[in-house]
Amino acid sequence: MTRPLLMRNIAFPVALAATVLALVLAGCAREKSPSPEEASLAYLAQNDGYWKAWVSDVDGEGARLLTKDELDVSRISWFPGGRELLVNFQDGRLFRVDVASGERTVIQTQMPGIQDAVISPDGKRIAFSYGVNESTYDNDVWMLDMASGEHAKLTSTPGLQHDPAWSADGEWLYFLSGMGGQFHDIWRLKLSDRSMEQVTVNELYHFDLSLRDDGTIAYSGNRNGNYDLWLRHPGGESEALTNDVALDARPAWSADGRSLIFESTREGGLDLWKLDIDTRQIARLTKTPDGARMPVVAVHGANE
Repeated sequence: MTRPLLMRNIAFPVALAATVLALVLAGCAREKSPSPEEASLAYLAQNDGYWKAWVSDVDGEGARLLTKDELDVSRISWFPGGRELLVNFQDGRLFRVDVASGERTVIQTQMPGIQDAVISPDGKRIAFSYGVNESTYDNDVWMLDMASGEHAKLTSTPGLQHDPAWSADGEWLYFLSGMGGQFHDIWRLKLSDRSMEQVTVNELYHFDLSLRDDGTIAYSGNRNGNYDLWLRHPGGESEALTNDVALDARPAWSADGRSLIFESTREGGLDLWKLDIDTRQIARLTKTPDGARMPVVAVHGANE
């Protein structure tokens, strides 16, 4: 998921106090998490029969169409700073799209059919899912270095390894692994030595990973019979956030980490909603005619 001239004599204590206060406030400003007002929202919504990328403010207002291709967009993620979006089309192509102008730059790759592409927190690497054959249950997680153009295979595990998600420090890559049976668990890979750890074991399906700065994982899971939103805390405890017969999926952390924006069918069509973690209050953000999904939140000025 960023100085004063001291006065003499009687004015000295006042000036000194003001100086200390200014330095304290400056430090707080540097350490303060970005406010929700500094964030932007991107998501996919139907337009002319295709899933296309849209951008809006964090509350869903002022929505604007970003991609106009007659081709589905399958995945989007924000570059650091919130000025550009990584767009992964259904045919596997990758583009870097300027949100203000709509101008795009193709990201060159020699691997056709890239899926689940997400940019790293430092904007230098792209993690993605890729399979060398036509089976949808034989993918591994790969990484592309933006500067060199080199590709690296990170997993070599039987079954489907997909939906990578970066830790906030960029040191870990979380992903989903399944063999096509009843379990689809969370794993993580340490990029420094390529060691892997299994995070969940046989807890039915997990999808749509999103990591907060403190390591808390938000995801969609069906342990209670429906696809609801869950949290997995750094200590390993799991907590259900929603309990609805409708689909709740694709959670994305807000800029301050206090709420989740997610897709849901709880009022019929697929649209975006916002969940306050503390109060559990839920509010609808979009009312689209043909559906909206896959929200991602950017923080302007972060990690540039």
